[in-house]
Amino acid sequence: MLSIMTVISLAQHHTDPLHPLALSAVVILLIDPSDLLSISFQLSFTAVFFLLALWTPLSESFPKLHWSVELIAVSCVASLGTMPLVAYYFHQVTLIGPLLSLVLIPLTTAIIYLTLAAMLLPMVPLGWLLDRLVSLQQHILELAGSLPFATLDDVRPNGTQVALIYGALLVAIIRLRTRDD
Repeated sequence: MLSIMTVISLAQHHTDPLHPLALSAVVILLIDPSDLLSISFQLSFTAVFFLLALWTPLSESFPKLHWSVELIAVSCVASLGTMPLVAYYFHQVTLIGPLLSLVLIPLTTAIIYLTLAAMLLPMVPLGWLLDRLVSLQQHILELAGSLPFATLDDVRPNGTQVALIYGALLVAIIRLRTRDD
C-alpha cells in the first residue's frame, strides 16, 4: 500500500485515500487470493480502512486536539474497526488498548529507531538501551494483561453477527463521509 501511495503522491494525483487501499488489496489478492482468508490481511486492511475512513473526517472536525488525545482517538478508531474480527477469531475484546497506546506507540517508535541506529552503528550502549526498552515494553504488556478489566473474555460472535456489525459501521461511515455533500 505504501508503494501505491508513494507512486500516486509522486504523480501529484489527489485521490481519496481509500482508493489506494483498495488498489493495494486487489494487487495482493491477485498475487495470492488465499490472503483474503488470512487473519493478518483482514486485521491490517480493516484497521487501515477505519483509520482512513473515520479518522480523516474526525480530525477535520477537531483540528486542534492535543497529541495525546489524537493518539487515543486513532487507537479507538483502529480498535473499533478490528474489534469484531478480534472477537470472532480470538474470542476476546481488549478494553485497555487505546490507553496503552499513549505509552506503547512512542515506546515502539523509539525501539524501531534504536534498532535502525544499532544496525548502522553497532555499539554496546545502543544494544543495552534497546534491550531495556524491549524489556520495559514486555513488562507493560504483561502488567496490562493482568489487570482484571483489561479484556472481555469468551466473546463469541458468529459470522452473521460480525457481518451485521460491519454493515452498521459501514452505514455510519457512509453517513459521516457524505454529511457535508
